[in-house]
Amino acid sequence: MKNELLVRLGDSDVKCILMDGFYTSDPPTRTLHRHNYTEIHVISGARASFELDNREVTFEGFCAFALPHGVMHRFLSAEGEVRHSAFLTEQPLSDFTRCEIPESVANDFFAETERCAETGNYARMSALISLLCCGIFDSCLQEATPVTDVAFIINNFFSVNYNKNVSLADLAAELHYSEKQTARLVQKHTGRTFKQAIVDYRMSVARQLERTTDLPLSEIAKQVGYNSYNGFWRVYKPRGT
Repeated sequence: MKNELLVRLGDSDVKCILMDGFYTSDPPTRTLHRHNYTEIHVISGARASFELDNREVTFEGFCAFALPHGVMHRFLSAEGEVRHSAFLTEQPLSDFTRCEIPESVANDFFAETERCAETGNYARMSALISLLCCGIFDSCLQEATPVTDVAFIINNFFSVNYNKNVSLADLAAELHYSEKQTARLVQKHTGRTFKQAIVDYRMSVARQLERTTDLPLSEIAKQVGYNSYNGFWRVYKPRGT
């Protein structure tokens, strides 16, 4: 079985080649060989020794190591029951690199090698390989950028602050706009004023709580941000209970 898989590394998609040895947990080949691509090995649960360009290197526990293209290598021996998988990637590597990996990640990786071979679904495997590679390649850099979607910020503000004593000024500070500009944006994206929008959100949560819980309305009023039950009831009753 030989497959190609595109994996997201930083800002790029990188081709990985999954050879026969990727799908088995058996010890790797003892035949001295090399590849034209970077090769990544995943080792789990044993002490394993490899020959890498005429030197012996030993690995223990749960780890991954990567060999630049052209390195002559082979498996030598293992103490205990070793689980092993290897794959090739076109991502360049200048020197031998190793990294420790959590036991849970190693277990997920080896379970997924069996699962994707049976199902043909490599979605989770792609994510696991990406995680391993980020620990190996220094060049796997991806920056996060601030959220600029105004509609998302406004809706998210109401969803996480509906039960708090917040004001238009708080939302304006989050958007980095003036209160006047923010008021116009709220009207544009919700069709409501700031006060109307937050009340609408409170009432929608209150109705959901009344339908799905046994909480009394006095407790629901507190959970949606009202200190006064009468103040809550004046708004809630006309909307229907």
